[in-house]
Amino acid sequence: MSLVPTRVPSMFVHILCLLTLAAADSPADTLPRSLLTKRRLSGGEWTAYVSEEGGEALCNGLVTGMRCKGKNCDDVSLLCDQSTLGTTYSGKWSSYFSEEKSGEHVCDGYLTGVRCDGKYCDDVSVQCSSVDRGSPTNCRWSPWFSEEGTGRVEYSPPNYLRGVRCEGKYCDNKQAYVCSSELCHVGSVEGSWKPDRTIHTEQTQTLSWGMEAQHESSRSTEWSSSLSTTVSAGFEVKAASFSAEVSTEVSELVAQSVSDVLTTSKTEEIEFDISEENVGKTLWQFVFKSDDSCNNEETIKTKEFAFTEGVFREPCCLPGWALDAPAYTRCAAGGLIANLSESPTCSEVEPTSATEAPISAAIEHCANEGQTCQCTGRVYYGRRFVNGKPGYGQQMTFEQMQEFPFETMDVQQQVGCGNSALGDPVPGYYKQCFCEEDVRRLQSTVLV
Repeated sequence: MSLVPTRVPSMFVHILCLLTLAAADSPADTLPRSLLTKRRLSGGEWTAYVSEEGGEALCNGLVTGMRCKGKNCDDVSLLCDQSTLGTTYSGKWSSYFSEEKSGEHVCDGYLTGVRCDGKYCDDVSVQCSSVDRGSPTNCRWSPWFSEEGTGRVEYSPPNYLRGVRCEGKYCDNKQAYVCSSELCHVGSVEGSWKPDRTIHTEQTQTLSWGMEAQHESSRSTEWSSSLSTTVSAGFEVKAASFSAEVSTEVSELVAQSVSDVLTTSKTEEIEFDISEENVGKTLWQFVFKSDDSCNNEETIKTKEFAFTEGVFREPCCLPGWALDAPAYTRCAAGGLIANLSESPTCSEVEPTSATEAPISAAIEHCANEGQTCQCTGRVYYGRRFVNGKPGYGQQMTFEQMQEFPFETMDVQQQVGCGNSALGDPVPGYYKQCFCEEDVRRLQSTVLV
C-alpha cells in the first residue's frame, strides 16, 4: 500500500508560514506592550523595545547605546550602564521631534530615556537628567543607523548619550549624540581652624564631625579616595595672618590622623564634658574644604578641637602637632601655621629626645568600660572578655580584641572609656580600652 501525500490548502500554508516567521522574528527581550510601560532597569543591559503603541525605555543611570528594529526603525531600545546606577536625577521629557520638526534634541545633562508617538515611531521624545560628573568632552554624533544596517550604536563608559536626531521617512534613520564624561574627583583641599562656640558653662557639649555630602557624587568611594589622596599629597592651610602649602611629608601624617573623617559621607555626633578651666574660652574645630572637577564644594569637619582665649587668637598648629593641646600654642617642628611676628603666643619646638616620643610606643590596657582612660595618643575600644555575652572569665589581650570590631580615637590626656565618647563596636558585650602612647600624634579630641 502506497502513501499519497495529503494536499494542504494553500491558504493554510500561507498562514502557517506567517506564524513561523513572526515567531522567528520575536527576540527574547520583546515583551507584550502592556508590560513595557515605564519599564526601568538597574543598568548593564538593553531595555525592552518600545514603540508608538505604548511604553517608555528608561534607564536608572546613564545610557551607552541605542538600537532599533522593525519597519522604519519602528521599535527602539536603550543600553543602560550599571556603573552609573542611581546617579541621575531631575529627569524631564523633551518635546517630540521628527524629521519634519527640527529633527533632533540634545540634553543639557544626559539622556536617560526615550519614547515614541505617531506612525512607525515617527515622533521621538527623550528624557534628560542631571548628573554630578565632570564637564562633557569629545562630543560628537554617531554614525547613522537604521533597521536596514547594523541597527544600533554602542559605546563603552565613560562615553554616554546626550541626544538623538533623525531623518528620512518616519524618522527612519537615527544618530546618537555622545560625549565623554569622567567621575568627579577632588582637585584641591584647603584646611583651617574654625571657631565653633564660646563655652559659657561647665557642662556636657555635643559636637559633630564628618561630612554632610551636598552632592550625590561626593558619596562615592571613588570621590572619598580622591579626597584622601589629595590631602596626603599636600593641601593649603589658611589662618588670619598665614597661608601656605603643607608639605607632602606633613600632609601624609595629618591624613593618617584624620583618615576616618576623610572616608565618610555623613556626620556623626560625640559628647564631651567641658571642665571649669575652659569656661569663657573659644572652642575651635579643624575643617577641610574641598573643590572637585565638577566644581562642587564640600566641607569636612574633623574630630580635632582646640581651646583659645577667644576668637581673636587662632590655634597655632596643624591638628595633631600641638605639644600643649588643647591650647595649641607650642607646635612640633613642621606643624606651625601662624606668622610668629604677628602671633607672639605661638612657638615652634625643634624635636629633641625630651619633646619627641617615638611614633609607635607600647600599647597598654588603660581602662575598662565605664572608667576613664588616661592617654595621650590613640585609644582602642573593643570587646573585653574571651567567653560569652556580655562576657566573663579571661580578659582579652590587645591582639585578641583586634580580631573583633573595635573603635579608635586620638586623644589628649584622657577619655571616658564608653559608648558615648567612642561609639559601640560590639553591642551587647562588655568592653575595654587600650592606649598607644604617642606624643607626636597629640589630638584634642578629648576636651579637658
